[in-house]
Amino acid sequence: MLHIIQPVCTGNVNVPFYAVNNLGQLFHLDPCFDKIYGSVYSPHMGRPPLNVKETKIRLSPETKERIAALVGNYQISAFIREAVENELTRREAERDQES
Repeated sequence: MLHIIQPVCTGNVNVPFYAVNNLGQLFHLDPCFDKIYGSVYSPHMGRPPLNVKETKIRLSPETKERIAALVGNYQISAFIREAVENELTRREAERDQES
C-alpha cells in the first residue's frame, strides 16, 4: 500500500510527488502516477548520523590545501573536528592547572 504525499504549491509549478509504503520507504512518482522511478529512500540506508552540528569556518586556500595534502579531500572535516577537540582538551587542562 502506498500513501501519496502531495506537496503544497502555488501557481503553474510542476511539483514531484512521493509515496511512502508500509515499511516507511519513500518513492518518487512521475506526475501521471503511471510508474514509480528512482531509488527507494529508506531512513535506514546510507551512513549513520554523525551527531554533529554544522558550523561554517573560513580557511585560507593554502591552509585547506595543506590539510587535504595530509588527509585527503574527504577527511578534511574529520581532521578539523579532531584538531578542535585536541585544542579544547589542551586549553581546558591549562585552565584547570591555573585554578
